[in-house]
Amino acid sequence: MAQSLRSVVAQEESITASTVVTYDLPVNPLSFIHFAFRWQDGAVIGNASDAITAMLSFLSKIEVLFRGQAIVSLSGADLWFMMQALTGWKPGIMNLVDAASERHYLSLILPFGRIPYHPAWAFPASRRGELQLQMTYPAAVGVVDSPAVIIETVELLDSTPRNFLKYTTISKTPSAAGEHDVDLPIGNPILGCGLFATQVPTGVVTSRDIGEIRLLVDNIEQIVAKSNWECFQQEVWMRNGLDMMTNRHTHIQVANTDVVVGGQLFTILGQAQYAFLDWDPLKDMTYALQTRGRSRVNFRINAETTFTAIRVIPVEVMGQ
Repeated sequence: MAQSLRSVVAQEESITASTVVTYDLPVNPLSFIHFAFRWQDGAVIGNASDAITAMLSFLSKIEVLFRGQAIVSLSGADLWFMMQALTGWKPGIMNLVDAASERHYLSLILPFGRIPYHPAWAFPASRRGELQLQMTYPAAVGVVDSPAVIIETVELLDSTPRNFLKYTTISKTPSAAGEHDVDLPIGNPILGCGLFATQVPTGVVTSRDIGEIRLLVDNIEQIVAKSNWECFQQEVWMRNGLDMMTNRHTHIQVANTDVVVGGQLFTILGQAQYAFLDWDPLKDMTYALQTRGRSRVNFRINAETTFTAIRVIPVEVMGQ
């Protein structure tokens, strides 16, 4: 019978701006890491800001390192998206009220497999000190007061996992409009790619950092001959649905004015900037992109804007 073990790595530990903090992780096979971030609003923010966006911006980098090499490396905002795209799990929110001194809690998980608790998908057993979590915090964010973090882990005892996921960030800022390439790692199967674009269609603006995308394997189109942002960006939300705790919406009053319920900005700016190309829709690797023995695997992206950042987060399967 499979057994899991939940442990605490950090117990409501205060977060200090402009620091890098490192934690040793447990030695048994690790299914996922759970983060619960606590903070207070530093001012009455109402509709002018977004408590969730502010806290995520305070998490500039979250990394899992094995013997100093990054197994996972991404920002807090990117983890917010990737945990949903990979597992279907939604962020957890407690007490999301836009008012001065209100205390909030935001929970995210960092998964090592697409199905948390699956005994075949976890980071394998390691020696003490080999596997570490490293958190990088930037300068203080004005509306985030007294931030702290609880970090817990879920180990899978007596399991011998066959695979785990590796996902790290590739950043690029196109210097000219038109087609440009982003190279993906080779040697391991890839289950999909997360994508972030700074400029996306919103309001009257229709230009896109990632207009159309193609996937080339040794210069031959494969899996994605051509796809438009408007199509593949929506598919992850079509499958996973909207989360009413973090996706903000409006109610209309009798006087035809909008009342923001739970906020609005994150839906318009945050969610719309993310997409996921899923090459493992059945979660059994049937459609996974095989890169072993290939010379080059790359995206060819048609950019309609310049000098704004995009990020690509390929999800590799390790341990095959």
